[in-house]
Amino acid sequence: MSLNLQTFKGGGDLNGLLHLILFVILMPLREEPMPAKEEKIPRRKSKSFSGEGKVKGRKPAKSKAAKRALEAAVQEDGFLIVGVGASAGGIRALEGLLGRMPAGIPFSLVVVQHLDPKRESVVPNILSRTTAVPVRKIQDSEKIEPGRIYVKPPDKDLLIIDRCFSLKEPEKTGHVRLPIDLFFRSLAEDIGDKAVGLILSGTGSDGTQGAKEIKGAGGLVIAQDENQAEHGGMPRSAVDAGAVDMVLPVEQMADHLLQYAAHPLLTRADLEEERSESLRQSNTQKILNMVRLRTGHDFSMYKPNTVRRRIARRMAVNRIESLHEYTRFISEGSDEAEELFKDLVVNVTSFFRNPQVFQKLEKVVISEILSRKKMESMIRIWVPGCATGEEPYSLAMLFQEAMERERIYLKLKIFATDISPDAIEKAREGLFSSNIAIDVKPERLNRFFEKNDDQTYKIKSSLRELIVFSVHDITRDAPLVRMDLVSCRNVLIYMNAELQRKVLPVFHYSLNPGAVLVLGTSEGVGDFHDLFDAIDRRNKIFRKKGDELRYWSQITSFSRREQTAGNGAAARPVERGKSSEAEIPFNRAVLDEALSELEKSGVIVDEGNNVVYFVGDTSPFLSQPSGKPTLNVIRMAATGIRQRLEQGLAEAKRTLSTVRVGGLTLFQGEPSRKVDIKVTPVKRTQGYFLITFDRSSAGEGRFPVETLPQEGGLSREEELERELRGARQQLQAAIEQFETANEEIKSANEELQANNEELQSTNEELESSKEELQSTNEELETANQELQRKNQEAADAEDDARNLFAATDVGTLLLDRNLRIKRFTPAATRMFNLIEKDIGRPIGDITTTLSYERFHEDVRNAIENLDKKEVEVENRNGRWLSVRMLPYRSSRNVIDGVVITFTDVTRLKQAEMEAREAQIAAESIMKAIRQPFLVLDNQLRVRSVNKAFCEEFNVKEKEAAGRSFFELQQGRWGMPGLKGGFEKFLAEGDGEKMEYEYPDAGIMMTAYRVESRDGRPIMILLIFDKSLKKP
Repeated sequence: MSLNLQTFKGGGDLNGLLHLILFVILMPLREEPMPAKEEKIPRRKSKSFSGEGKVKGRKPAKSKAAKRALEAAVQEDGFLIVGVGASAGGIRALEGLLGRMPAGIPFSLVVVQHLDPKRESVVPNILSRTTAVPVRKIQDSEKIEPGRIYVKPPDKDLLIIDRCFSLKEPEKTGHVRLPIDLFFRSLAEDIGDKAVGLILSGTGSDGTQGAKEIKGAGGLVIAQDENQAEHGGMPRSAVDAGAVDMVLPVEQMADHLLQYAAHPLLTRADLEEERSESLRQSNTQKILNMVRLRTGHDFSMYKPNTVRRRIARRMAVNRIESLHEYTRFISEGSDEAEELFKDLVVNVTSFFRNPQVFQKLEKVVISEILSRKKMESMIRIWVPGCATGEEPYSLAMLFQEAMERERIYLKLKIFATDISPDAIEKAREGLFSSNIAIDVKPERLNRFFEKNDDQTYKIKSSLRELIVFSVHDITRDAPLVRMDLVSCRNVLIYMNAELQRKVLPVFHYSLNPGAVLVLGTSEGVGDFHDLFDAIDRRNKIFRKKGDELRYWSQITSFSRREQTAGNGAAARPVERGKSSEAEIPFNRAVLDEALSELEKSGVIVDEGNNVVYFVGDTSPFLSQPSGKPTLNVIRMAATGIRQRLEQGLAEAKRTLSTVRVGGLTLFQGEPSRKVDIKVTPVKRTQGYFLITFDRSSAGEGRFPVETLPQEGGLSREEELERELRGARQQLQAAIEQFETANEEIKSANEELQANNEELQSTNEELESSKEELQSTNEELETANQELQRKNQEAADAEDDARNLFAATDVGTLLLDRNLRIKRFTPAATRMFNLIEKDIGRPIGDITTTLSYERFHEDVRNAIENLDKKEVEVENRNGRWLSVRMLPYRSSRNVIDGVVITFTDVTRLKQAEMEAREAQIAAESIMKAIRQPFLVLDNQLRVRSVNKAFCEEFNVKEKEAAGRSFFELQQGRWGMPGLKGGFEKFLAEGDGEKMEYEYPDAGIMMTAYRVESRDGRPIMILLIFDKSLKKP
């Protein structure tokens, strides 16, 4: 007996035949299904977002302008960045917007949506199926590029710094997160007029404050039409705040954005008329004249670049490319002049804007003011350019807190003024959105605000009563005086140098000695270092220096400036000694009369006795009285001349002739000097009078005979007695008027008392009703909370089901009892021609690719008889599907339909068929082999034998199967060492063969080791008659 191990190489005819047998017998049957090819089923075209077919209008095709915008966008990072804010109902709005965006847009879009921060957002996947523009999730520090759509992660707050994204963890403030506001404000601060804000469907007011910042920076803000939005709260809030340039349905936004981005003034492209500086200035001046005529405000002395940018923005909004065309458009009587006025008046503000400035005021300035003021005195503050009131309210909070902290209680009055009536109206209302929680600390919100049911905040009356709001133009109206603090931040920045030089002395005049001026962080006092000392140069806080009126002519020039008659140029006050028609606010007649009297001091007054122009030095005769500043010449007149001046003016108005009043005595100065007054109506004007004052050197006046009666030759005592009589008469008339008014007040008071009693009775009834409503409201609140919880559970279940359906590759259909479609997975569209709008339709109306004639009958049986059905069918494309039908059992244990699944078993079916064919082939081969042949498993048990083995060794096939090889024929094959050799060969002899000779019987055995389909080794054993083997 000998053992011989040789490497199996498959050589020879017999070995090659054995190799083929082993392949067909032992080929593994892989049961994983073959991935099905996507069925190309014709689909019906779905309608557009609005459900009304395609939106009419121009297609957003790439024009030359769009190409120009894209080229300009790539250069110097000049492209627009469009922030898109959305909340509830935002997905549908975003699909409507982005579905009309072409590839290669010349701007980038950044989507900021209210989402659950604990869940992974699927918004990028949804939007990428809607638009041809690449959609990506934002990465920290990623540089923004045009032609892309970026989506904010739900668990991060988003900022933009140097055109790069910055993601940060949300701050835990205890208030509602406002991610849209946060991003919009960052966007406006970073890129200014290249920012665009879109506010889509959503509840609340997130985005409103940020939209105001974008618009104030010169950017564009568009809100979705609230009638189209699923939730109109966010768009409505922005519109009500005046932060929106246009309101559009989402389908029209893409077209507007493309045209806005391609506008020549935004892409820096030269217009034909822009190449002519004189023509540009002429058109700009015409536009400003139209604004002045419509609003009464003159912007000709604002910085040209600021004015040009604001005009360019309005041109882009109105899609007008020619400055000449815009000039014609604004003059056609539309509201465009008012809209441009709103753009020129930048009403961007917030509570405690630039916090470092308010910290400095709190720590240094306010404490100093409190310590300097005497008890029972009043602190007076002026806030010019207050916009919608956030700054004066912020100052009021700081002073209130400081007085309580230092236990110094003084009266406080804040005068807040602005050029815009709309802004003043909003400031007076004192109503703010929930967005202010970003800037106002929670303790201040609780102390100074009342929270309304609609989540808005209203200033408490105790704070509101400290502030007086008024429309006022610091460039032309009389200044307020005796101020302890003037805070005029970010107003001078829009004025040119000449206008700033006129305004700064006005602030100096308004302040008390040593009082404080606060300017914007980009502003300063210019050349007026002789008027102000710096307290904090970085935060632009200054102290008044000196108290002399070196710039009185500039201060008094801020009377009511009118325009030169017949001339569109802006009027400017005349400096002393100059005489230019374009600089005096009157026509030629006024100028001639004024110049003829220049050797004397005087003033020109209007019909209301208000000074409109000063001539010469009037300080000996006129001065500002205590209290509110005035330009009324009677109130400003010195005591000795006031009454006679008033009488002279009245006589001149009555007779329209010159009236002279002579020999009047001034009570201050030199008592021996007399004053002559002449009042002259100005020719060729209506309502203007020239008043001249002449101090004569003699003791008597120059006018020997006066036009007014009873004036000549009066002694000092007689003059005083006459003035006293006049005063008594005026006092008597005033007393009579007061008595009449008092009777009327008493009568009105009695009526009010009766009304008050009725209101008291009504109030008691309302109190009773309120208690009942309160009880009902508490019950409703409890029920509402429970309903909200259940709604949330239902929403979670819906989300789970939707995501499960979207993730599975198994075709699934849910049908109700009437065989109408309730839901289906995307994979089911490979078997049925389904679209989303087919939900609710009978399954019999839908065409299918299945060759399954009993389908509807089997579905009906599954519902009615509770039959579980499983069948394999072939579709028209030759693929095999396993169809399973199970009754749909509801939570009420009611059969409410059927669930049908479709599993592609094409590969399994093919494998079974191949295995069956291989089995047949192997059996045929085994029968054809003449040598005895066995297959042994890893335990050396017989798995199969051929007919030759059974005949040669007298063994029945059924008896041999499953038995140990060494038990066959009463242990005939149990030769010493053979079993151990077989076991070792199975364990270690991969890819080899073993031969064994049985010399006494003349038999030789050849064993081959292979692996079965389950990975276990098996042995192929062939037995040869050695006597037949060739030598």
